[in-house]
Formats: sequence, structure tokens, C-alpha cells
Amino acid sequence: TEILSNPDKIQPGGKRSYQSVLFCDVANFTSFSETMAPEALIKLLNEYLGAMTEEISSTNGILDKYIGDAIMAFWGPPFTPGNHSLLACQAAINMQSNLDILRPQWVSRGLPEIKIRVGIATGHMIVGNIGSEKNLEYTCIGDTVNYSSRLEGINKVYGTDIIIDIFTKKNVEHDFLLRELDTIQVKGRGQGSQIFEVIAEKKNASDKQKQLKFEYESALELYRKGKFHLAEKAFTSIFKSSNDAASKTMLERCKDYIVMPPENWSGVVV
Repeated sequence: TEILSNPDKIQPGGKRSYQSVLFCDVANFTSFSETMAPEALIKLLNEYLGAMTEEISSTNGILDKYIGDAIMAFWGPPFTPGNHSLLACQAAINMQSNLDILRPQWVSRGLPEIKIRVGIATGHMIVGNIGSEKNLEYTCIGDTVNYSSRLEGINKVYGTDIIIDIFTKKNVEHDFLLRELDTIQVKGRGQGSQIFEVIAEKKNASDKQKQLKFEYESALELYRKGKFHLAEKAFTSIFKSSNDAASKTMLERCKDYIVMPPENWSGVVV
């Protein structure tokens, strides 16, 4: 609506812009979609996409596209005033909260549980009209966009719901409780980058969530220093007390590194 009302804001071609981009995907969508009738699947998907899009719009985000069950959206000038990283994270938290309400309603109708994974990255990207002369799409491209998509998928490794990059983290750490998960190097990048989980808004964070952050990051420091025996014990203790999926991932990795220590350890996992 904003674009249609203000077409002068859309310049022909593209321009470099600093903004935040979000990718969202439904966990295990392929497995349950194969067991559903097409009509029921499309109805559920439309309800889900409608609810998630509402949260994006309410935080001044731009819905870029649907890719099957996946959603791509971005926040930035000229349509998103203020802290676009903060608004993107707020949308992600709202999406998860909305699903907590909708999920039992869908299950009561005999529909599958829908859980989502979200990745958010902030940085420079090219924004503009991309496509052919007959079919243009206002979208964004670049390494930051690709990285956001990677972060969405990396949730699978750590059993988390929302992962953000370090540039997003710097813009939102005063408002959200964040947990540093790891330092990773993804395909296409030459060096490692810290990644963080968005746990909750600070004003709503529980003592249990704060304790988990402290204990996990303390164990992560041991892991980074190559003290894998101590780190494995620390992550095991966290997992036993909180059933934290990320801690299980890390304790299993520590066990592997104890048996076969990595060469030239730098704390980065590829």
C-alpha cells in the first residue's frame, strides 16, 4: 500500500541501502504437507501466511515474497523509520507469540502443529526493481540477504527459533534478551561470524531465561578456549536442568572434539 501510494519513493533500477532482512520457514513442512489434502493444506497455509504477514506489516516491514511456505521481508529506508533491526526482531517475536495462540486452534481441528524458524541479518544490500521489462519486482539482493536465509536454516542445528547476526544484535541488545550461540562460517564467507538467539523482550524475560543465557555463555567461553572436557560437563549440566537443545548440540560437539581435537582451533565451526 505504501509503495502504491508513494510511487516516487521507488527509483528505477537499484541503490545501496542499509537495512534488515528476515527469512521465515515452517519446520517439517514437506513431511506433513504430503499427508494433507491439497484443499486443506492451502487453507492452512493461507491462514498461516496471513497471520504472519500481519505481524510484518504492523512493524512497518515490507513483505518481499512468499516462497512456498517461506516468507521474505525487509525493514529499511524509506519505508521503515527508526531502528529497523529492532522492528524486524519485534516482528519475529510477535510471529512466534501469534503462533502460540493459533497452534492449539489448528491442532483442535486435526491440523498439524506449525513451528517456524526465523533468521534476521542487518547490513548493506542492493534494493530496487529487479526483473524484466514486463515483470519487475521491488526486492533486495546481496550477501546480507543470503546470510539471513542461512541463519534461518541454522536454527535446525541449535534447536532455536530466532537467530540474528552480530550487526542486528548491536542494534537490539538493549531491548531484547539475547544469547550468543556460537561463531560460524557459512558457505560463501571467508571468516567466522558470531550468531545470537533472540530469547525474549527484556521487559518480559524470566529469571530462568536469564540464567540459561549466563550458564550457556559461560560454557561457550570454555569451549572457545579449547577446554572441551570442562565445556562438555558444563553443557551437559545445562541440558539436564533445562532440556536446552543448543546445549545438547554443543555437548555432542565437545565429545567429538575430545576424541579428535580440531587442528588450529579458533573457536569457529564451518
